[in-house]
Amino acid sequence: MTSNSAKSYKVEYLCTIDSDGDFCKSISSFKSLLKSYDKLKIEDKKIVWDSKEFAFEISDGKVLNSNHKFFHLKFVNANANNKQEFLSLLKIIRTILSKVNNNQPPEILWDDISSEYAIQSYPVIHELENLMRKLITKFMITKVGLSWTKENIPKEVAESIKGTGTSKKQNYIYDTDFIQLSRFLFNEYTTTKVEDLVSKIKKANKIDELDFNDLKKVVPVSNWTRYFNPIVECTSEELSTKWDKLYKLRCKVAHNNFMDEDDFTNLISLSNDVKSIIEDAINNLDKVSVTEEDKEELVESAAINLNKFYGEFVLRWKKLESLLMLFSKNSYRIKNKKYPLKAMFQELVQKQYLTIKDYDEFDKLNNIRNMIVHEANFELDEFQLNLALKDLEILINKISNISSSFDSLKGWYEIIKYGDSYSFYLKNHEGFTLIFSELYMDKEAALQGLEKFKIRSLNINNYIKFKVDGLGFSFNLLSENGSILAKSSFYTDSELRDLKIDETIKISETDIIIDPPNNDETYALSS
Repeated sequence: MTSNSAKSYKVEYLCTIDSDGDFCKSISSFKSLLKSYDKLKIEDKKIVWDSKEFAFEISDGKVLNSNHKFFHLKFVNANANNKQEFLSLLKIIRTILSKVNNNQPPEILWDDISSEYAIQSYPVIHELENLMRKLITKFMITKVGLSWTKENIPKEVAESIKGTGTSKKQNYIYDTDFIQLSRFLFNEYTTTKVEDLVSKIKKANKIDELDFNDLKKVVPVSNWTRYFNPIVECTSEELSTKWDKLYKLRCKVAHNNFMDEDDFTNLISLSNDVKSIIEDAINNLDKVSVTEEDKEELVESAAINLNKFYGEFVLRWKKLESLLMLFSKNSYRIKNKKYPLKAMFQELVQKQYLTIKDYDEFDKLNNIRNMIVHEANFELDEFQLNLALKDLEILINKISNISSSFDSLKGWYEIIKYGDSYSFYLKNHEGFTLIFSELYMDKEAALQGLEKFKIRSLNINNYIKFKVDGLGFSFNLLSENGSILAKSSFYTDSELRDLKIDETIKISETDIIIDPPNNDETYALSS
């Protein structure tokens, strides 16, 4: 059996020096450079430092197509008991070589000590990664439940994209690398949509009409802060900082970069700290509670942060979702502001803003999104995912362009069909109905009535204002014979009503008219 003292370490450096002058033009002069450090001595094929001898070889040569010379230095420590003195010597050598080469350290060709530290570091990192995977997996399954696994995916959703992807025996957390694991815990996100808060602020007349909890929900918070900080004495910032430092050290191990004793000591110390924190979190998971409304946020967070390819898709999908919600909130013919996303898209198709082909594309992409978010074992190859991302981007651009075109309008008319009758509505740029007509027998009559409306609406004297007890303030536009041509909604006060009359006069000349489909069945969608 080999004793520890018999273990040897080899280290090799390559140093380049500008040889245009007379500085270090030979091995002899290079050795003199090294011996300029008083405590360092070179004797034949030995170098002496701190009373310890180490094997030493040096060779030189010309750097191709350059005025530089290279010096190849080899050091061997044949006695592991002299490891600290050997490390001290190497540090001095690197310092000397850096000073004569514009503060550039020598190239490390071989380093047994660094390799030893890396070999000892790997199982420590491996254990830590698996411990983090254990925490996230147990948290998701026990707190989010089967909505995160294959069993709870609707059958029709799973079958709709058969052949698009495959299911693996283990979920994608086991394919997630060191830094992505941390993103799930430490990346901050908000649990409410900003536009929802903006809407509430617009409706409020004073600050005490706003709920402070609604305001707090807009502030981005990490999953660690939200769920684990209450049960573990460690903040998200503290643990994230430790994990980032470990990641940098892990990269040295993974990429065979130079790793010294300080690196190894720091890695062990940080690993012990983080291991203790994660184990504490695992042991206290029973104290964590997750509300139903937060579960969907969690599965999206997992998909975004634990797989960079899936994450990009889910982020793009959330942009599509936000555009549709914004479209809805601006009342672009969306009647029910609480529609599910799919129903909202269906109505956009029915109103001719989008086509059935667009809906089919949306439905396919929605199924992919659901599989990514709700089935941890789902796998889609990179080529197929890139195709899906391109299709998603096309759909986002379509909706964005439609939304932008409406935003640029002062207002527009819409022809609405009620059974066999027709009416026209004048809407402002936000999609708010300012005034609507009486019913006409057919569309042609409604369009003729609209042309009369455009003429009569320009004169303030053609409007009558009135108040109905229990309903509020309203106004009508009269025809030439005094009959009602169009009527408004009711408002809470006369001042707001008068503002809406002014707005009606300003935008009534618009030439934008939106018609319903000629054949409603053409745009009918299956539920």
